Amino acid sequence: MSWLRRPVRLRHVLLVYGLTLLAWAGALAAGARYVLAHQTALLSLRDVPAVLSLPRDLHARAQALVPLQTRIDWAPTVAVPVHQTVRVQLPTALHAQARIESSVPIDTFIDFAGDIPVSLDLEIDVPVRRWLPTARVKLPVSLRVPVKLRVPLQTDVPLALDSRVTAALDAPLDVPVHTTLQARVPIHADVQGWAVNQTDFTLHTPIDALALGVARADLRVPLNALAVSATRR
Repeated sequence: MSWLRRPVRLRHVLLVYGLTLLAWAGALAAGARYVLAHQTALLSLRDVPAVLSLPRDLHARAQALVPLQTRIDWAPTVAVPVHQTVRVQLPTALHAQARIESSVPIDTFIDFAGDIPVSLDLEIDVPVRRWLPTARVKLPVSLRVPVKLRVPLQTDVPLALDSRVTAALDAPLDVPVHTTLQARVPIHADVQGWAVNQTDFTLHTPIDALALGVARADLRVPLNALAVSATRR
């Protein structure tokens, strides 16, 4: 650590001071350059006399703005296509006249069990003697015959129905709608615009000095465009 005990020479101190001043001067110059390049100054002019001179063959363009006001009262017809699904809820019951013409197929068996009464006259030839002719006797017979059977039945029964039907729908219906609506759109509005007229002209006679007076003007001027000089009164 012997180098810490060495004496500081004057030229080293002056060198450090010089480098520090140079760095500060560079920073100040860069800051001033940035301010001059990016900042503007606001100049307010009040009652300032001025002189305007225009040279010969000066090309200029004049522009005039004329306000226009009108009113539109129009109701055009517009075709509006509609393609959507509309949900419809029917609050009451539906009444309709239903006609049904069809046939009902029947394929079954008919079981029958019972007694069938039978009444008849039975004629019998009864021999009496060999040598005599037979005698015909008529006997009335009444009896009940027990019957038990299964009869297959296969047929088509025609059905014709014409009646009034009432139905209620609890769930909403989704009805697709595909149509084009002819709508009239009324337009009532005040329209305001500007008519722009531009004219190019050339000055043939020079104007040497035209006295003007600036009553009031607020100007924003970049700082790098200003030139400041001191004047004596």
